[in-house]
Amino acid sequence: GVASRTSFATGGRGTMWLDYVVESYDKTAQSVVADASWLFFAIQMPSRDRVMLVNQLDTGAGRLRIARMFRKGSATFRNGAHKAVAQWDSANIRITPVRGSEWTSTASGLTYPMQYRIRLNGPYRARRGVLILQTVRRDQEIIVGNTVKYEGLMKVTGTLGGKRTRGQAWAELQP
Repeated sequence: GVASRTSFATGGRGTMWLDYVVESYDKTAQSVVADASWLFFAIQMPSRDRVMLVNQLDTGAGRLRIARMFRKGSATFRNGAHKAVAQWDSANIRITPVRGSEWTSTASGLTYPMQYRIRLNGPYRARRGVLILQTVRRDQEIIVGNTVKYEGLMKVTGTLGGKRTRGQAWAELQP
């Protein structure tokens, strides 16, 4: 709901992001992710029929970066999930908050960057690019019990494979 009201949308075209996560951890894994923070970006580039998942996970054990690209109509696994058409090694992914773009929540006191730069390097031009992600609205923080995070829509501009690209992204920022 929006402002304690239920909102519905109708239509026959468009894109949607569904966040559905099922996880279970043994005691060792729980100790690794107990104080984890992450940056998660689900990027849509409609003019290219491409989507990307870009993620950075920080734990006491270190930092893991993931970037994978998917294409409409690509091969799928037996469960129907699309196989990545491109992916980048963790060392070839840089996710940097843009200085001066910060917003501080009056509810939690936490500060969040409102703009990120994602640099992708690869062995050839098609795998290189820089994407700039800018929030559409500043105050998109969610507080549920002891969980505080920022989830919201971002616009995307930049280059990928030497070509200009634009789109939108859903961001989840867990401090």
